[in-house]
Amino acid sequence: MDSTGASYQEDVVEFTVRACAATTVLGLLLRGWVTAASQAALLGGNALFLASLPTYWNP
Repeated sequence: MDSTGASYQEDVVEFTVRACAATTVLGLLLRGWVTAASQAALLGGNALFLASLPTYWNP
């Protein structure tokens, strides 16, 4: 990560989007419709929330 932490938010959002897609597909493949729907709603909403945050990070 760069010293300003500018890439931190983007990395987290990308990871959350990928996790959403992976768990949704897995739920659909395993016919876990409720699990797939809840993962899509929760993780997708989390990704949108994280994307709305300021793009700087000061640990």
